[in-house]
Amino acid sequence: MNIVSLEKAIELKKSGYPQPMPQFGQFWYGKTECGYELLVVTHGGSHGIAACLQDSSGDYETMKTNEYIYAPCMCEVDRGGSNT
Repeated sequence: MNIVSLEKAIELKKSGYPQPMPQFGQFWYGKTECGYELLVVTHGGSHGIAACLQDSSGDYETMKTNEYIYAPCMCEVDRGGSNT
């Protein structure tokens, strides 16, 4: 899967690209203490997402954030919209 870069995700959001309701298995960039990191949604909803991210040791940790940007795959962008 070819997920867009953070810069491209920001550009897409600013241009009005759909930001769907977070759902299991989607990729998002979430704001963390270290800046934005690529996340995989484990639980989604209107009040934020719970997601897993891979830390520098290669382990996965669970985190919650309410500041996030949708990270579609390039094939979805090429089709012009969200899979949801």
